[in-house]
Amino acid sequence: MSTFITAVFTLIAIGHFIWATVVAYRGLTWILTNFDDIPHIWKRNWRYYRRFIFPEMKCRIRRWFINLF
Repeated sequence: MSTFITAVFTLIAIGHFIWATVVAYRGLTWILTNFDDIPHIWKRNWRYYRRFIFPEMKCRIRRWFINLF
């Protein structure tokens, strides 16, 4: 029985290793293919957050404080 449990855990560990390798490969290939666009992606996301997300957060925080007192 202990051999069976050991085999099961070994297969699970091998699966996790394969999954981690695949995820690392995907991330590395994405970074290497989009390396020149990364500053543009950061600027674009920052512009989006500044225009839409931050004002909404500001209104929600203000509303929360007004309702608190």
